[in-house]
Amino acid sequence: MPVTITINGENAAHSLDELRGLSVGLLGATSFTPAAGVQMGQGVAIGNGGPVPAVDPHPAAETTTQKSGRGRPKKAEQPAEPVAEVKTTEPEQKADPEAQRVNEIIEKVKAEQATLTLDDLRKAAKPYIDKFTMAAAQVDLQDCLEDAVGNGRRAISQLADADQETLKKAVDAFYAASEAKERYVRKTSFMG
Repeated sequence: MPVTITINGENAAHSLDELRGLSVGLLGATSFTPAAGVQMGQGVAIGNGGPVPAVDPHPAAETTTQKSGRGRPKKAEQPAEPVAEVKTTEPEQKADPEAQRVNEIIEKVKAEQATLTLDDLRKAAKPYIDKFTMAAAQVDLQDCLEDAVGNGRRAISQLADADQETLKKAVDAFYAASEAKERYVRKTSFMG
């Protein structure tokens, strides 16, 4: 989670004092202690990346200058209000094709292992309804459901207490019926 803290001060020294006050308030410490690996010194802050020039706490104001006698003289620039910014961001993740493929496979497996509900069974009936009409689905899918799960269950509502294996059989049967070229025809057994 990215966090940005902006501290405004009259100059760098004032900004550092504000930062110390913030850290004391957050950490409950009575004195400021630099983080591990960071030393504050005269004009140089030394951290993990090596020496870095420190900010002059009292910047000098620029004076008016004129270039080669042509044009207007520049106005003296006022030193901008110093801002100490602490920014924490998550490390950037580079797109690794192999890792993306593995993540996609994992997501697919999780989706397949997800708990099936009666809503999933209703969604599985939708392609059949779209392909063969609602009137056909009301007749055909009752037969399809009974053939898939047995025990005389011909309505989705009768599967409210069904286990995952039974729901999976019903969902698979509905999808198979919707992929067929013709309407579902009930399986019959011949005695002979």
